[in-house]
Amino acid sequence: MSAAEDFTDFGSFSQVDATPDAAPFVGALDDIAALPAVQRLRATANELLAVRLGHRLVDVGCGTGDQVRALAAAVGPTGSVIGVDPSELLLAEARRRTGWRAGPIEFRLGDAAHLDVGDASVDGARCERVFQHLADPAAAMAELVRVTRPGGRIVVVDTDWGMHALHGADPEVTARVLAGWNAYLSTPLAGRRLPALFSEAGLHHPTVAAETFTILDPTRATRSPFPEMATAATTAGSITPTEADTWLTQLREAGRRGHFLWAATMFAVAATRPR
Repeated sequence: MSAAEDFTDFGSFSQVDATPDAAPFVGALDDIAALPAVQRLRATANELLAVRLGHRLVDVGCGTGDQVRALAAAVGPTGSVIGVDPSELLLAEARRRTGWRAGPIEFRLGDAAHLDVGDASVDGARCERVFQHLADPAAAMAELVRVTRPGGRIVVVDTDWGMHALHGADPEVTARVLAGWNAYLSTPLAGRRLPALFSEAGLHHPTVAAETFTILDPTRATRSPFPEMATAATTAGSITPTEADTWLTQLREAGRRGHFLWAATMFAVAATRPR
């Protein structure tokens, strides 16, 4: 098996339960959550959500529940937070990590475009790094609006894979790998599309924040998402399997020599549902 074929398909987080083991997905989520830029953007997003004691909130695409637990601490014992995710395996991990503190927390299986949450029943809704995986992000946006009460806040965080820099391998092959990765994701430019999606959903004058994570860690060159990118590009026909293996080898060597850099930009967009 080639290096590019030996991977878990992280491009399909909506299909986690089709795999025998959620551990690689959990590890990838934990890696992302540990990035300082992601932590800063999450803090900004939660400020934009304007959380108050007693609020009822929903986190769509909650994964392992990190932000559900953070929001639960903010709403206090009189509030509540619903975490929604399409993966039973990730929800099981979220419940395990939450443990006995479940109090104001509830985890539900759900689709971003079909939430099991009542109309205008929450004070705020957040959704992080979900739209890039959706063929119809407007449907998910409409659901966030539907479940949020008039005057409530909606925050969406997503990556823009068109604002992406990678150094360490052949630039021409890298460009084709990134093109293949963008073709593989459902909505690779989700980040830049968020303000328009808000406007189309009737949420005007949004607040926009952005963070660019920059990684020099040499070990990252051997880890997700680069094998996934190589295989996605191979599947898309952007590169050959031989080019994929050579590209991954070059990244590993760049990491070893201190020549590796990876950066990408994420956006947080927030607005109030009109009264």
